[in-house]
Amino acid sequence: MTSNKVRIYAIGAAFCLHVFASARADAANTPPAISEPQTTDAVPSTFTVVVEPGTYDYCDTDGCSQNVPEQIRVEADEVNAGSESPENGEDVMIEVTLEPGMHTLVAKSEPLLGPIQSSSAVTVLVESTPAAETGTDTATEGTSGTTEGGPTTAGPTGGEDGCACSSVDAPASAWWAICGVGALIARRRRSASSSR
Repeated sequence: MTSNKVRIYAIGAAFCLHVFASARADAANTPPAISEPQTTDAVPSTFTVVVEPGTYDYCDTDGCSQNVPEQIRVEADEVNAGSESPENGEDVMIEVTLEPGMHTLVAKSEPLLGPIQSSSAVTVLVESTPAAETGTDTATEGTSGTTEGGPTTAGPTGGEDGCACSSVDAPASAWWAICGVGALIARRRRSASSSR
């Protein structure tokens, strides 16, 4: 009698294990998927990777239940670049910073009770950041003969004919006229003194 009970228990346990294994084999796991960026996209050095988290099925003797992975990780060239936890099964946004050049991105789900799953690879081009343009337009003074106040002309200073002109904010023709009159007066004075 005891041996029959043991045999019945063994058959029941084997049947349960068979059902459990079949349920796990039939469970449909959905891997994560990178929706942004897409392959061949050009991105800045710091950008956001948008990942659909996917699902995994956990099965036991009571059946199977569909679950969202507890964490999503993004790898760039097989190196961890960032991770986030999904909220209510919504898309996960993970900020990534990479050096300029071509990089291959893969999203991986990390469930507590299921297998790790990987997304399809996405290859992106990280662009180099252009150098900031520096320098401002500056006005040059003294070389073009103009200043903020208007044109200026530098005349001779301490000339032989007694004309002393300097650079001021006034028309050039007026100063040359003054210098000319001064020169004529000086010559007349010299001629008058020599005739005496």
